[in-house]
Amino acid sequence: MPRSSAAQAAPPTLESLAEQLRDGPLKCLTALQDHAEALADQQPVGSRELLEHLQNLVSLAQCSMTRFYEFTAELRTLVDHVTQQSAPDAGDRH
Repeated sequence: MPRSSAAQAAPPTLESLAEQLRDGPLKCLTALQDHAEALADQQPVGSRELLEHLQNLVSLAQCSMTRFYEFTAELRTLVDHVTQQSAPDAGDRH
């Protein structure tokens, strides 16, 4: 069965990965840091407000981890592609 064009898509480039890193996990980490600083600077009023702040931190942390994992997978794809391209007689090895 022939592979779809999406399955044969070119591997990510270094430039696209740099943009993904900036726009994805690093942006989430910056938001997480800003939120943590804001939380440290204020005293939540009551347990409900504290719980809301903590839930927001958990969401931001999960966002950061997810986006960083996705980025790392894309980076691994690029490394594998470059490794295959640079290996001598890559098609003959098995």
